[in-house]
Amino acid sequence: MLTKYTDKSFRFLPLLAIIGPIYPSLGLDGFPFNNRIEVLLFIISLFCIFSESKKSKSKFIYFINFLFFVSALLSYVNLQNSFDACYKTDQTPTSNFEMSFNITNGCQFSYEMPFNKEVTRNDFALNFNSDPKNARGIDFTNWNLYFFNQTGFNFYNKAFYGGQNNLDIKMHWISKGNDFERVSYNYLKQNNSIDLFDYGFVNIVEPVEPSRNWLSFGVNWNSKSSVKKQDILISYVGEVKIKTNNEVIILADSYKEVSTAKIQLEDDTYLEIDYFYRYNAGINSYPNIPYGSFSITDLNKKSLNPLITPTESILQIINLFLLVIIFLGAITMIKTQKYNLILNASLLLIILFFYEKIPNSLTDYIEILLIGLIAYLIIYKGINRVGNLLGIILSVSLLSVKNLNVFSNVLYSVGGSDPLKYESWSQQIVHFISLQGGENIFLYQPGYRYLISLLRLFFGDSHIAISLIGRFVFVVLIIQLFINISKRSKGQNIFLYINLIILYIYFSTYSSKLNLYSSLSEWPTWLIGLALAIYIFKKDLSFKDIIFISSLIGLCFLIRENQLPGLLILFTIFLLKIKKQKQFVFVSIAILGTMFSLPFIHNLVFGGRFVLNQDVFTSGYYYLSPRDLLFNYLEVKEQLIFQLSFLTANPFYEGVTVMAGKIFPITVLFILFQWIFVAIQSIFNGTSNKVEKLLYILLPLGFLTPHIFYQVHTYFPRHIIQGYLFMNVATLYIKTRSTENEL
Repeated sequence: MLTKYTDKSFRFLPLLAIIGPIYPSLGLDGFPFNNRIEVLLFIISLFCIFSESKKSKSKFIYFINFLFFVSALLSYVNLQNSFDACYKTDQTPTSNFEMSFNITNGCQFSYEMPFNKEVTRNDFALNFNSDPKNARGIDFTNWNLYFFNQTGFNFYNKAFYGGQNNLDIKMHWISKGNDFERVSYNYLKQNNSIDLFDYGFVNIVEPVEPSRNWLSFGVNWNSKSSVKKQDILISYVGEVKIKTNNEVIILADSYKEVSTAKIQLEDDTYLEIDYFYRYNAGINSYPNIPYGSFSITDLNKKSLNPLITPTESILQIINLFLLVIIFLGAITMIKTQKYNLILNASLLLIILFFYEKIPNSLTDYIEILLIGLIAYLIIYKGINRVGNLLGIILSVSLLSVKNLNVFSNVLYSVGGSDPLKYESWSQQIVHFISLQGGENIFLYQPGYRYLISLLRLFFGDSHIAISLIGRFVFVVLIIQLFINISKRSKGQNIFLYINLIILYIYFSTYSSKLNLYSSLSEWPTWLIGLALAIYIFKKDLSFKDIIFISSLIGLCFLIRENQLPGLLILFTIFLLKIKKQKQFVFVSIAILGTMFSLPFIHNLVFGGRFVLNQDVFTSGYYYLSPRDLLFNYLEVKEQLIFQLSFLTANPFYEGVTVMAGKIFPITVLFILFQWIFVAIQSIFNGTSNKVEKLLYILLPLGFLTPHIFYQVHTYFPRHIIQGYLFMNVATLYIKTRSTENEL
């Protein structure tokens, strides 16, 4: 009995091992999994849990369990060698946005420690923007100040959009006796004799709002453990105050360039550091100065955590070694062919080894080559399990994130954008532990804010981590889709091979990937669409399948209500598959009805109105009225051409290529022409199942047609991706089923 228990628990050891901080300087700082290496290990650990395992000897299992407990103990030691970091924005300018949210009292919010209001996060190494370059703002640093994605910091150039900038925002610092005070541009214009804070450079004051890329902030670091006697160097841009047991050291302000100070620490000293970056740049300005910087190094300017002793450094290396053994032990227990394991492991290790050296310009081509290899293994070698392709899939996922060309682990959303609002609302949900979600009555799409808050509880503040997990899930789903299709296709290997490559490219152009990284709300619906497509090619649906399908359709609606027409057609397709099983039909309708009602319930509870959302017909999203199209065609002709050009990704329309590049429109043309050909062919060939044929032909139009009337060009191509996905799926379904004489 004990052997059985340990055998099962053995599968979970890799996941449990990475929850604690193993080797923070390498990014292994524990849960949440907020960087590439941790996400990679998280995925592999899940693979170990859900894969079929070999029988193992009890002694081996006991040995690995023992190593895990040693590793857990060492991770606890690592946790003590960190700083409690309290980041503050009480002296940061705030916007006049009507939905403003900002934590002004106490420590700022972070998904690293979301339920602790006394601490923002644990910082293991104080090495932030250690080599700053002039005119580069926060998005070129490793400060990872996710809390700036709050609507309280929703600054943008309103004058550019026909509005007026708020010149009463307090963003400038002036002398006030022995202290300093923040004042607005209007205040300075009315009081010419005021002395501005002396940054050491010419501070140009312009009639603009603050730049989101250049905001002030403060942080207080408190060491959890004492330090040993040592000399350290502190390099900084900003203002620094150091407190030890015996003294307070105030360093000279430095904003024009990086300053360095040598500090001698005594034995058994607890270290407290106050850091403040004061300067707020104006929108569209790129000051020829460095952004805030702070780092602790040894005298040779090598990054240093003063809390870690030489012995503890050795223990970290040992812990890393133990982690490797735990993962290798779990992987060797997986039932799989040695050839597949060697091939996948080799490719992944090669990609990891050369990852930083691979030029971003080449990653697209390597991705396509690896997808081509996967297609070959599926279609020509008959591989029908995603697990047998895990290493290759991870390699593709890593490369697909690399060429985003980002410098920060955290994305600072553009002021005035939807992503900024969604990210802010997700923080409100967790911070206040409330389902209100930032709106009493929904105007913006309801579901995404809740989904992103759940994802961030696992993957922290990092946009890179969520992008990587999103791309991994996408690759897994598209591979599983083609595995399912290949099982039912006959003599169509080339057709399937080409479509897998095209569909991958379609989802992998820079503009498509940027939709995911930028935290636009559409990207989860693409994954849901792929998951639903997998079930389209499944012959027999179980009761569990129906529950899952209905839930996915409901979730897709909650995330993007504009996809409702397409979702209803898709739901009808699934109902036809189970029409002989009336209990399935009833359950499916009940689940969907319940999920569709959730926005109504939310708006009733928090806003007192039983409505789906605010009146979108009077909003800026409603560009073209059906009434105008019918009765005032000549007046709206140009608008219609504009809408259709983006809706079809017209490669000859300049606006399309500017926003989406040249490759994306080509893939859309391929999908469109293929669909037209197959649709015409299916109409004239065969007479059976005409209703089913029609539904599949209409399916992509259900997702695309609403955007004849609603916005389609903003953040292009986000609004059309789901439509052309199902256009490709419909083509594949009609084509493969026609060979089985089922249509």
